[in-house]
Amino acid sequence: LSAAVPASAELTVSAPEAGPNPFRDRTEIRYTLAEAAEVDLRVFDALGREVAALVSGTQSAGMHAALFSADDLPSGVYVWRLAIGGEVTTGRVTLSR
Repeated sequence: LSAAVPASAELTVSAPEAGPNPFRDRTEIRYTLAEAAEVDLRVFDALGREVAALVSGTQSAGMHAALFSADDLPSGVYVWRLAIGGEVTTGRVTLSR
């Protein structure tokens, strides 16, 4: 799953153990920052409840990856929300056991 993001960043989302989507127990969200930026990455269930806060803070330029471990979560669709500076990008991943 890939999504358009602000000019200062590129985002690639993948689940290498189960293919890009759906995933089994965990998936990795990868993104590249062209310059240092404030980053916030969270995952929500289908009802909008936050199930994971993966990243919160300033990160340097370069490649970054955050692991979303869904060991205790039921199968279903989850939405990730990546905020870089003032720009927000979202995407969906499906947990299938």
